[in-house]
Amino acid sequence: MRKCLIFIVTLFSAFSSLGSSIELIPIPGAFCGNGDPYKVVYRKGTKDSLLVHLQGGGMCWDEKTCFSFPQMTHLNWPLKVDYKGILESGSMGNPMKDATLIEFRYCTGDIFVGSHVARYGKRQVNHVGRRNLELAFAFLKERGFDFEKFQDVTLYGESAGAFGMLLNMDLFESYFKNIPVKRVISDSPGVHFKSTIWENFDEEYIRDFERAYSRIRLRLDRDGGWFSEKLVSLCSNFHNWTFGILQGSKDFVMAKLFGKMSPEEFQRRVFSSRGIYEQLKDPGDNCSAWIPESYTHVFLSDKKNWYKSTKDHFSARKYLSEILDSSRLDFPSHK
Repeated sequence: MRKCLIFIVTLFSAFSSLGSSIELIPIPGAFCGNGDPYKVVYRKGTKDSLLVHLQGGGMCWDEKTCFSFPQMTHLNWPLKVDYKGILESGSMGNPMKDATLIEFRYCTGDIFVGSHVARYGKRQVNHVGRRNLELAFAFLKERGFDFEKFQDVTLYGESAGAFGMLLNMDLFESYFKNIPVKRVISDSPGVHFKSTIWENFDEEYIRDFERAYSRIRLRLDRDGGWFSEKLVSLCSNFHNWTFGILQGSKDFVMAKLFGKMSPEEFQRRVFSSRGIYEQLKDPGDNCSAWIPESYTHVFLSDKKNWYKSTKDHFSARKYLSEILDSSRLDFPSHK
């Protein structure tokens, strides 16, 4: 378990140079969990494509999960990240290498749904991920950023960012509704939890989740943790977007750390009638899933995982190309 905790905390914290092409934009009134000023990352591309990234990195909900060592998430502003895989600019083989990047780094521990300030013991935590997103989009628009000048937009989130992205689709739709081609790539969101997951959160936290579900026209069921069953409705509610979900069937992080179950039990849930494969196997809708039999957590943010494949010999890289192909009318799932 200790190794698992260290893995999730360090996964998105590798150091690298920011580079001269990246601009950090302070967002007035936006804060990290520990009070650090919040900033948005902007990197101008050379094509009329936009890549919006919601960074992952765990979650916390009480004094132990927010402050014990090793922590289950970061509450400070992440100074540097390693831009690899789908996020790597100018990298041969990356189909998004020339896209303009807007990145929302993760430092509120609330999978980007929070709008409240909590107190755990003697310490305060700003669970204000949703509020930060709202403030950031409004500030960028006021500053003159034209979100709809692009021909296509791709939302990419991994881990906490993958789930948080799905729960903020109303906000993305409001700013990108007139862009011709819109895609969502949700990398390892979990979405197969036990009903007991809601016991982790206090009422204010749960109300943030209820508001998030309501904004995307879904209902939170406090007696269930199967968000996988809601994906078809979510995709239907945002039918002008193409959704691709990547999820390792034995995802060790989502199973052990957040699901409190074995990887084998997690796999049984993934491939059950309520799991994402059965829910998203219709090739005629705008939703699909790619599910290798793997313990891997997160695939597209590191090229070393691009060549992991499903049993039908479909690699993560090939699935990425399939989701990005705007000429496709069918989106089959793969396992």
